[in-house]
Amino acid sequence: MSIQELLAATENNAELVDLILWDRYVGLTKQGNARMQQLMQQPGAEEAFLLCEYYLDTNALPEQEEQQQLLLLRKELLEKSAALPVFITTPETPVHTTRVKSVIFRQWHYYAAGFAAAVAGVYFYFQHPITTHKPVTKDVAIVAPAKDVAPGRDQAVLRLANGDTVLLGTRQPGNIATEGNTHVIQMNGGMLFYEAASGNAASGTAMVYNSITTPRAGKYALELEDGTKVWLNAASSLRYPVAFNGRERVVEVSGEAYFEVAANARKPFIVKAGKHTVHVLGTHFNISAYPEETTVNTTLLEGSVRVTNGEVAQYLNPGQQAQASNGAFNIKLNPNPDLEDVMAWKNGVFYLNASSLNHLMLQVCRWYDMDVEYINVNKSAGRFMGTIPRDVPLSQVLYLLELTGSIHFSVEGKKILVRQ
Repeated sequence: MSIQELLAATENNAELVDLILWDRYVGLTKQGNARMQQLMQQPGAEEAFLLCEYYLDTNALPEQEEQQQLLLLRKELLEKSAALPVFITTPETPVHTTRVKSVIFRQWHYYAAGFAAAVAGVYFYFQHPITTHKPVTKDVAIVAPAKDVAPGRDQAVLRLANGDTVLLGTRQPGNIATEGNTHVIQMNGGMLFYEAASGNAASGTAMVYNSITTPRAGKYALELEDGTKVWLNAASSLRYPVAFNGRERVVEVSGEAYFEVAANARKPFIVKAGKHTVHVLGTHFNISAYPEETTVNTTLLEGSVRVTNGEVAQYLNPGQQAQASNGAFNIKLNPNPDLEDVMAWKNGVFYLNASSLNHLMLQVCRWYDMDVEYINVNKSAGRFMGTIPRDVPLSQVLYLLELTGSIHFSVEGKKILVRQ
């Protein structure tokens, strides 16, 4: 962001921006700090403050260049306001030789301390059919409202072979159950682990199944008896044998899951998602099979897989994606999917790459267990770019999206209302 772009984006808070910039380069008098606090109460001040902080953090200059910038800035500031010299110190007589951030900066972050998970490097635009892009770039800490919606967390329900259910996410680490010759163990950090009680868990035992289901606003991970690791996104489920006794390792998935399959050439690993099947030997891949979405997407990161949809089959190389239509027996090959987008949920972020409003809100609603209603908004027309951490309250996500100036959000109970 250039100084010209900053001034254009904050023209309604020009005096506040002048003081913030001068505070950075030289310092403010007591009157200047008092005036800056007063100006922080006016409409748009918070956004102007954050834009200034972003500009200053990303435009650090060598000392000599900073002094040149200072002289030019001082000339511009003095021409703008006759009152400004009362508020600022001069380059020859700074308040401090090594200065700390201003009072207003410290107070702002004090108020935001309870919600100090910063949203870093976020860039959005909302594209209309005719108008140009409106960019907003942020590195922010935002004060949440008194009533907010917490982000999702590690939580799931485990169904044992006898039908008993175990709530995961609040239990202490330790043994949960013994299924046949296999211990079911709750590990630290949202991980379920299956371990052979003695010898080979698969020998001489009947096939016994468990299932794990994450609710909306939940996620969980587990390591199967063969060493395969699975991460489940929100509103997803996995059905699997406690021990893989047969010639194949077959599991069933709904929703979204990422697999790191333990290699075993003599015992292929097979993932079923409705009518779609993924055959692997040992590989890393992601499958998204939400019933409310139009396609089942299988994306390969390492190894090789064969995806089948009815009679149709498609082999994938690393970095490729198979898109199988729900309700139709066809597969489309995407040779260059955005892998950051595919893996974003597992990496703890919302990653937006020209994402439509509808695509974005599907993810947000699953993660925060909300519904959405669009009021006079074309939900497929918007295009957003950027990243937002998934561990921040809902208010922070909606605040950042509102900074595009093109859409507005409100929350009523369990529903997000979206307006133009």
